[in-house]
Amino acid sequence: MWFTLSALGSDLESPGEAAVLGALDDAIREAEAMLEREPACEAVEIFGEGHFLGDLKRRLN
Repeated sequence: MWFTLSALGSDLESPGEAAVLGALDDAIREAEAMLEREPACEAVEIFGEGHFLGDLKRRLN
């Protein structure tokens, strides 16, 4: 399945997006990686085949 990931954050310099071909677990791993790579990223929205599936938010420490 094709997944599209969209990074969200009020302080992002530019919107981050990624495409993932695979299972939902693959999309979730990539969303977690996006959160780790970009400190200003507050959440990542996950879309599958054009439908909103959910979002992954940054964990508070």
